[in-house]
Amino acid sequence: MNKILISFMGFLTVALIVLGVIVYKQKQEFALFKQGGNVATTNFNVAVNTPDLVKINEASKQAFLGDEKTIIGEVKSIEGNSFFVESSVADTVQVEKIDFSKPYTIKQIKKTYQIQIAPTTIFSGKKLSELIVGDMVQVYSSDPVLTVTKFLAEKVLFIDVAIH
Repeated sequence: MNKILISFMGFLTVALIVLGVIVYKQKQEFALFKQGGNVATTNFNVAVNTPDLVKINEASKQAFLGDEKTIIGEVKSIEGNSFFVESSVADTVQVEKIDFSKPYTIKQIKKTYQIQIAPTTIFSGKKLSELIVGDMVQVYSSDPVLTVTKFLAEKVLFIDVAIH
């Protein structure tokens, strides 16, 4: 009987330790989220020699900075054939400093974009003339947008934020 009780107490101790570690990790992630708003986090390690590591870092930075061609944000002002959108995007200055071979976190920053409209720009959900300050939009570009503050919109999608 005592062996069963001791075994059960040992199992219970191990289970409580595992549960404590899980809760601690979740509290850390939540605290990180509260600090910086949206965060993108990854965990991976690469075991390579130094020249290859430099190549991996440069390729990762280029892929990260060069691939994003959309923004989502709130219309802040409208001026003729362009409008301004405030969006939360990755801090590109921080990306330049990241060693992608180690775990990293990229914080989001608020950035205002000037969106230029062409006759070929496609609108979905509303017309350009119906655009108002406060509208939420997703704007598509043919070029990467993280390192610029002004771009030509290929498509503007209006996002309905009303709760149904």
